[in-house]
Amino acid sequence: MASPYTWLTDVRVQFLPHPGRANAHKSLNDLYSDVLPRLDDLFVDSSRTDVHPDIITILRTKLVNELIVPHATLTPNPDVVIPPLIQGCFYKLRWSANSHGGTRLRDAQSFAAALLDAHSAGKTDVDVLVGINHLHFDPQHEPISYLNWEAISTTAFPSPTTVPPPTASDIASAFTRSLPSVDDLGLAIANAFAAVQGNTSTTGASYSTSASPSLSGLSSSIFNPGNLPADVLDRYQRHRDNNVFTPDLLTQFDGGFFYHEDGVDRLILRDGTFFVMSREDERNFLRESVPCVDDSPISLRLWYHQVVRHAHSHGYYVHPFWCFWKHPRGGDHGFTCGSLATDDLPQRMSLPTLRHSPTIYTFLTKCVFPPTSNIPSRISLSHGDGYTALRNIIFDVHPVFHPTPAILAKNYPTHKEGSTHAYFRAFEDYLQLRAFTQHIDSSLDKPHEIDIFISNHRYSTFLGAEYAVARRDPSALRKFQRHQLVQTIDTLLKLPHSPASTPSAPPSSKLTSPLPRSSAPSTKFRPSKRLQQVTVEPFFTDSHPADTMATIIASALSSDVPDAAAAHALHHRFVGALYQLEHSPILATDQACIICNDNHRFDACPVLANTDFLRSHYIRSCQHLRREAQARPPSKPIRCCPTFGTHTPPSSTPPSSCPAFAPDPVQHSPPLFDDIHSSDVSAVPVFQLLQTPSQDTETLPDPPVGDGSLLLDTSAVRAQIDTGAFASCTDQLAYLHDYVPFTADNPCPIKLIPALEGVDAIPHGVGYMHIPTDTLRPGYLSVQTFYHPNIRATVIDERDLLRASGLRRRDYGPHLFSKDPDAGTWTYRCDHKLRHNQDLILSGPLIFDKAYTLPLIPVNARPAIQGLQLHDPDLHPVPVPLS
Repeated sequence: MASPYTWLTDVRVQFLPHPGRANAHKSLNDLYSDVLPRLDDLFVDSSRTDVHPDIITILRTKLVNELIVPHATLTPNPDVVIPPLIQGCFYKLRWSANSHGGTRLRDAQSFAAALLDAHSAGKTDVDVLVGINHLHFDPQHEPISYLNWEAISTTAFPSPTTVPPPTASDIASAFTRSLPSVDDLGLAIANAFAAVQGNTSTTGASYSTSASPSLSGLSSSIFNPGNLPADVLDRYQRHRDNNVFTPDLLTQFDGGFFYHEDGVDRLILRDGTFFVMSREDERNFLRESVPCVDDSPISLRLWYHQVVRHAHSHGYYVHPFWCFWKHPRGGDHGFTCGSLATDDLPQRMSLPTLRHSPTIYTFLTKCVFPPTSNIPSRISLSHGDGYTALRNIIFDVHPVFHPTPAILAKNYPTHKEGSTHAYFRAFEDYLQLRAFTQHIDSSLDKPHEIDIFISNHRYSTFLGAEYAVARRDPSALRKFQRHQLVQTIDTLLKLPHSPASTPSAPPSSKLTSPLPRSSAPSTKFRPSKRLQQVTVEPFFTDSHPADTMATIIASALSSDVPDAAAAHALHHRFVGALYQLEHSPILATDQACIICNDNHRFDACPVLANTDFLRSHYIRSCQHLRREAQARPPSKPIRCCPTFGTHTPPSSTPPSSCPAFAPDPVQHSPPLFDDIHSSDVSAVPVFQLLQTPSQDTETLPDPPVGDGSLLLDTSAVRAQIDTGAFASCTDQLAYLHDYVPFTADNPCPIKLIPALEGVDAIPHGVGYMHIPTDTLRPGYLSVQTFYHPNIRATVIDERDLLRASGLRRRDYGPHLFSKDPDAGTWTYRCDHKLRHNQDLILSGPLIFDKAYTLPLIPVNARPAIQGLQLHDPDLHPVPVPLS
């Protein structure tokens, strides 16, 4: 019996609002709200048979140890987190946003009852709500940092004591201590003089890497983002999360400057970039180069962001990309240093930038650029000024310097080649560029942007189908969020049925003619002459293991059938066994074999493993078909018969030896009508092929060319290529590989609508039919097909042929679907525009002038049975010579 709680997939923890602090629960949810790991801990065992008796204690322990303590980075003692979440803290369980506040959790019974309510509502995830009404916050730590739980308690904090105003003597002593000493002033002047002398030196001597006393040491305090002003913290978090910035978010801070100073050595710029003024590491800065493999606008912008991160990590300042100004507002470098409100950097950054400039120029000269790029010449024209060189590199791709910046963000990027991660970075660069030039604040957190991202991907059809399925499941939809999008797509493309995992066709031969291919190849294929001795080499030149079946067929048609009474007796017993299985399939599961009466099942009978017997049985069947065809009067009209190849019209009297026209005591419809509407017009039991024993095993003359259906394997199941169908469907479940039934959690996306009203049908599942073909490396084409037991047809939508190949439609030319009534074959051809080794070519027989595939490959076919499927060489089209 299945456990009643196996349906539970996620338990998310959220904090309820606080009556005294409106934003307390928002901050706590941003920092600590997440899904509980290891849900099996909530139950008595891993099979989830029942809720753990001490469920409330387990919830508190997991909340503290797994969600809060790992992220409370400013809490030195993790033990202070436990009392606020135990004393007076209450929990609720809610399975929907509209469930009226949720169910109060008091014990295991209330938890189990709430889970059953969620399951009855069809939910697979629930929310555990944590009440914080009992918490008090220390007013001495304002503004409150929710990363420090020492400022949070279950008891009220004492009111802060009032500090008396400073006296005149206190102010004078503090001012005296703040003045620099004579030694400090002398050292600062010496450093400034050395920097100026080094910059004007004609010998090109490098600057000293020693920093001023105020910048050489570590920070005077640990950086705490919670202490930043609200507007500075907002831009810092947007930059850290890589969110877009519109021009209205790049204005001055509330403090009146374009930068914010945090201490003596930290700066936060107007786009949220965080820079620490530390000692320069010139050796590692110049040793590690940042190559630029492409000089396209997107690649240059992404390269510049990498240069900024590389320089800041080694103590060198490089101005952020989105903070430049046009001349004369930004000067020669695109930014200014000074004490005015319009300056981008404070005055104390003048000397460091003057010292960093030549080192940055040396770094740029060592970077690798494309051979055809003019970037090295732009660097050389900057005359040793690194900041001028950086501005010259991005001059044409930055919207501030561009005369018409809107044209830089005209179209979304498309993924044609390369990794998904590179495409993701290019897509986010486009969103930021559009936000900067058109004031559109949008990101990949929006569903419509994800739709465009997937539609422009190289494998958009496959990923779009997976995304449509994920939209119906909230737990799966989270995988397509921005921070997991690249990982999710890479995981999907590694699946066996993804187009990225499909092996590509082998490269074309070097002996291929260099002449251009004709845009309209001929559809008239001259059939090869039928021979009794079949040569394998002209048609099966590949040594792939899938050609084992072709070798068996070739050797079978070139062998003589032994004329022995024992072989005939075994042949008739085999035919009789197939007749019994046709009417009673359950006999195949009996322990007594219906062929040899030994103690084993039918599928384990040694007769089925006897290749020589199966070969002779097949040859006898084909010879019987030829004799029946030659025995008919040639003066009567000839039509295709699914059993004997040809027959007279239904109005005439059929031959008595044809079992396809034997009267049926139950079925009163004409046999021809039944065959046309059956699931496969070629699926006729083998026992009908022989009505009377025949000792004649000699090889008969070849039939006329127009009788192309005589050598068809009439016991095989085929599919009809239907140009009017809108979906591939079948009633043959045994031929659907990787079959998946539709359920309430996985509903069917389509509905079958026949010509008659009121008989609509919903498919029961979906799988893949394997159509044999020689143009694809696996040896077959896997077509997605829907299953319903009452369809009575196995049809393939012609559009699914190209979809099943995993190839893009835009890479192919016109689709050519031709029929050759003289040869009794059809051919579907779609030529690749660039690579001929990826041409898609399918062929098969014509039955009732309808196109049918080669015999489908069943799911559980034995190797000996698979080897008997006919591969008629005449059904393969003759290659069209290049014009």
